[in-house]
Parts: sequence; structure tokens; C-alpha cells
Amino acid sequence: MPGEGKFTEADFEQVIMTSLYTSGGYERRGKDAYNAGLSLIPRDTLSYIKATQQDSWHSLVQAAKGEAVAEQKLTGALCDKRKKDGTLSLLRTGFSIGTVHFSVIGWKPDSQKGEMAREKYEADIFVCVNQVEGNRKLRNPAVPDTVNEQNRII
Repeated sequence: MPGEGKFTEADFEQVIMTSLYTSGGYERRGKDAYNAGLSLIPRDTLSYIKATQQDSWHSLVQAAKGEAVAEQKLTGALCDKRKKDGTLSLLRTGFSIGTVHFSVIGWKPDSQKGEMAREKYEADIFVCVNQVEGNRKLRNPAVPDTVNEQNRII
């Protein structure tokens, strides 16, 4: 570390990031993976949905008449729900597109019952991206030092 006893903010960030990646179970993503306008990492969000909710995903693709349109509808509906009700509500209740419902997190099951609940929980992905840009469309764009996402939505 530079200087004796002098640490910079960048040094502190590096310690946190290294800890999250090496022992915290977080995956590394580059800044380019983060979509500031959506405030999420679309690739990870879609990956989680496709891996854990195949039937719902296929229903949406059929209704949208294509995967690209379905992906846009899904990220749009997710962001709308988050803006309207907040992240905590989105985590607790998920969101719907028409009659198709999606969850964005797999909560740890309270018991050994429920194989599907366990599979969703085990599919959770924790991601941390350092020094992302905020949404420039906002009047005072947030410029977070790090973005921590569980299932790509925070």
C-alpha cells in the first residue's frame, strides 16, 4: 500500500472488493456489464430467470413472439415494479407481465422441503462491480463506488 500508514479510498475499495470476490461468494463483473439506465446487469437478470423459471420464461417468449422482445419486456417490467414499489417489494413479491409471474430471488428455504425453492436459492448470484457510473438522465445522478447485486436487481 502506498506510503506508511496512508491509505487512499481506492486502497480501501480494493480490500473490500478482494474480500467479496475471494471469500464472500461474489462474482466479478466489469463496468460494461452494468446498465446505469436500468440500474442492473441485464445479462445476469435474464440468466437467473431463464435458469430458474423456464416455464414462465417460455410463456413470455411465446406471448412476445420472440426472445429479444421478451427480454425487453422483462427488464422493463422489473424496472417499473422497482420504481413503483421499491426494491424490497420487488424482492419480496417479484413482478408480473400479464399473467406470467417472475421472482428475482431465491430465499433460503426454512426446511429440507421444497426442491424448487432450494434450486432457486442455490441459483442466486452475488455480483459486485466497482466504480460504476450513475444514470445520467437523473437530475443528480448517483455515482456509487460499488454496486452490489443479488440476482442482479439492486
